[in-house]
Amino acid sequence: MSHKKCGAGSGWCDGDRLRDWALPYFISSPSTQQVSRSYLTQSILNMHTCLQIPELTSMICHEIRMASGGLHKAENRDALLALACTSRSWSSAALDCLWYEIRGMEPLIRCMPQDLWKSDGGRLIFRRPLTDSDLRILHKYTPRIRVFSNISFGRPFADVSVYQTLTVAFVHGGALLPNLEMMDWAFHLCDNDASLPFIRFLLGNRLRSLKLGVNASHPEHLSLLSTLPTISPHISNFEISLLHYSNPPDQYYGLSETLPRWHGITSIIARGIMFEDLFCMASIPNLTSLDIMIAETLWRPRGTVFRGPAHLFHAFSNLQSPFPALKELMISSGLGQPLSNITRLIKIFRGAQLLEFRVDVTVDSSDTTELLPEFSQEIGRHFDKKTLRAFSFSNGVTGGGGFNPTSTIPFSHFTSLLEFSSLDSVVLLFWPPVVITEQEAVRIATSWPNLRILRFLNLSFHSTVIPSPKSPLCALLPLAKGCLNIRILEIFFDASDPSERSLLLEHREKFRGIQNCSLEELRVGVAPISGKEFIAFFLSEVFPCTRIDGLSNMLSTPGRRWRYVGQVLMPLIREARRGYEWSGSQGVSNGGRVSNDGLQGRPFDFESDSDSDSE
Repeated sequence: MSHKKCGAGSGWCDGDRLRDWALPYFISSPSTQQVSRSYLTQSILNMHTCLQIPELTSMICHEIRMASGGLHKAENRDALLALACTSRSWSSAALDCLWYEIRGMEPLIRCMPQDLWKSDGGRLIFRRPLTDSDLRILHKYTPRIRVFSNISFGRPFADVSVYQTLTVAFVHGGALLPNLEMMDWAFHLCDNDASLPFIRFLLGNRLRSLKLGVNASHPEHLSLLSTLPTISPHISNFEISLLHYSNPPDQYYGLSETLPRWHGITSIIARGIMFEDLFCMASIPNLTSLDIMIAETLWRPRGTVFRGPAHLFHAFSNLQSPFPALKELMISSGLGQPLSNITRLIKIFRGAQLLEFRVDVTVDSSDTTELLPEFSQEIGRHFDKKTLRAFSFSNGVTGGGGFNPTSTIPFSHFTSLLEFSSLDSVVLLFWPPVVITEQEAVRIATSWPNLRILRFLNLSFHSTVIPSPKSPLCALLPLAKGCLNIRILEIFFDASDPSERSLLLEHREKFRGIQNCSLEELRVGVAPISGKEFIAFFLSEVFPCTRIDGLSNMLSTPGRRWRYVGQVLMPLIREARRGYEWSGSQGVSNGGRVSNDGLQGRPFDFESDSDSDSE
């Protein structure tokens, strides 16, 4: 191949054809064009035969697209641009990657002839009718698009008239994006999402994942839902946000006319659903993952169709086996929805052989605490105790309005969970945090022998008040001894009680010989601490391979002291452990002070407990 072919009007790489390839949209600066052109000349002259193998070129371009930052990173985009300009053997693979994902219609419109479109007040509109040559340009690269999102992040977006024009142009030409695999269409407030009904012409039968924001009070939006299974029958992942700006009609169909016709659907994420929507989900045979947000609309009576929660539970009681394949369930509640609403819903999942169950509420912490015993008991009644492996409960209270509770949450509220012997991940994120006694720690280690993750801290909440009571330091010992697979432990324990430290020193046999080498991270938040040298020594003996994390972004004294223990003392003590052994026969002084004889040959003298040390 000669360099002459790269000149203007000389075939595949002339300037006019670059527009047809839609490269101008991606070439964002003169420097990028210069790099692409210089790389073009050198590559054509030095092309090796093996680099013309289609499988190899596709693999290389794919690796560039999947590199850190993806196509949002200029270096990756420029590399693909250069490859697209190199030769015919590289252009197809590089363009497939460049056009794999687009956001909005803007990239497609801007690659059309400039006399076709214009920008008007942040919207892109057509200035003249589409011609056959315009459509041929579109057909050259629309089959390359696999992922489409209408979120353009402040860039101009296509006016509804653009979708209307394209719909007419493609009425007999099939889907505009025939190979599309994933669609993300968020509700657009700028035009009340008047463009949503026109997405029909975008979708083809290869679509697998669909995410929609729909106005449930808009007849055209609901009509679209009923036609989607015919257009794209192979959906497996479906996410929908139903926005209710007014009361829905009595004859509301919603998802009940759509979901049963997608026979291969396995995952659903739904926000703002109503009674009929949830009921039709219960009969989907292959549904394995369900994520729903409970809002007021679920409980809203509507004439004779839905007369309230009692009607809902009666309808579900007639189902032989609701949610037969469900393995992952997440239930969240909108702001102001009490935990009791979620508790009432648990019974409709009766008998489900769940592997993972997550709950996320955003309500007042005191109200939630009172309802926790009933909530955990309902889980024990209706879920399979032999299959559940992961349980997570998060209260997203923000702590506004001076919210600083002083009483922690006892683990006794969750004792029903101890019946689930297969649990290997338990996450209870509250503030104030959940605390355990030494006896409860023994029961946890006995009931959950496969435990890998145990989290009792909501580290996102910053409080100026340290609540009580706290988990005792000795509660760590049963967990270290019985949970031999634990990797992450978040616990709010008291590391400032001198009497407990003194007791542990006097009865060193309680932790002598207990070494849990599986724990990788111990997170303590703002747990109070004093006697740092002893705490560091105790933790390094019991968890020799762990890393201690305080709340690193807190400026309070406890955070600094835990970083001091984790980053300074523990590495030194671990180093000392290599050459010295703990001596259990030497003296212990009052108040938790240990003489140098307590550690044979060790250079540490545990500091005494003083008020200043626990500040």
